[in-house]
Amino acid sequence: MNLLALRKKQFLVLNRFLISHFIKETLDKYAHLLNIEDDNFDSKAIQFMETVLKRSHSSRLQFKTVCCIVTKFLKCCNENIMGSNYMRHLKYDFLKLVVASFVLSVPNRTNDYGQRLITRDHCYALFSRVTGLSLDEVTNCSSIVRAVLIHNHPEREQDSPNWSHLREEGYVKTTEIEQFDRASKKMVQEYFQLF
Repeated sequence: MNLLALRKKQFLVLNRFLISHFIKETLDKYAHLLNIEDDNFDSKAIQFMETVLKRSHSSRLQFKTVCCIVTKFLKCCNENIMGSNYMRHLKYDFLKLVVASFVLSVPNRTNDYGQRLITRDHCYALFSRVTGLSLDEVTNCSSIVRAVLIHNHPEREQDSPNWSHLREEGYVKTTEIEQFDRASKKMVQEYFQLF
């Protein structure tokens, strides 16, 4: 086996490990917010995420951003003062949250409103094709997740009708990605006993 094929195989194993660990940990921690009746759901969710990553040709950064968005949304559901679980708007469907997180992970940072709409519509269409969800479902799920993230953004200005800093930063801060990176590296080192 040549070096390139070996590296590709190692990369695949590492990706599968990170995806499966993220899915299992998230489902364990937030199971009370979801409506999961299938005992084998974590395997299906892992397969689903792997498939979406491959079909959409997502980057490592996009994967990390998706994980951060999923976690952030579920934290908002868990910490909601009103006691309302935002997952009900997604029909408690974890996979719909994953799809919306993929859509929101695509950078859309421009001051041209028309261009932002074109990029957003392209993302909706792409992830509709990639996942098999209807265009309306992808649009609705993304709108729900986007609204919750904006509403619960700690630096949101209460009186400002537009939150331009969210457009500039995206839905996940660089520090959150770095924190995810550090936790992932530590987990991999501990699991594979690399020191």
